[in-house]
Amino acid sequence: MNRLAILTVVLVGCAVEESASGPQLLIPDDVAVDWDQSLNDVDDGLVALVPVDVMVYDSQSGEPLDGVEVALGGTAPDTLLLSAFDVQPGYMYDGISAADEALTWDVWRDRYVDLSEVDVTDRLTVRTDATGLARVYVLVDRFAMDRSGRALPTTVTVTTRDSEQSLALHAR
Repeated sequence: MNRLAILTVVLVGCAVEESASGPQLLIPDDVAVDWDQSLNDVDDGLVALVPVDVMVYDSQSGEPLDGVEVALGGTAPDTLLLSAFDVQPGYMYDGISAADEALTWDVWRDRYVDLSEVDVTDRLTVRTDATGLARVYVLVDRFAMDRSGRALPTTVTVTTRDSEQSLALHAR
């Protein structure tokens, strides 16, 4: 399968910057996160750690662009960002609780992760790899609620030198 065909398949489910030439930013469509009110306490050891891949490619050739700086920012105080290199799986052993090991339960994948040594921030800058991709994790500790008790979406803004786009995470 050639690269143009692969790019076409990738574009079907993603938002694309509309410029006709130069580097193009490709981000996921909005993301639905399985969530309910019982998960919505802050610092309770329950989070959704959502993987997000963004791509930068040349609009003329369709070739992925390596080494492009991508900045991401969360808009809610409980929506944070982590580098993909910082996320390590945690393991549970008989008689050891998550609190004993400083582990966090990731409701996205139903497993523990060790975030004790991780720099979690509301702003993160990463670079694309040789495939034009940059992976980050969006950590949602809670969703803001409207007056009727429904979860409001949280937004992550993705910026390159040439463009800016946003994606929303929705509680479902």
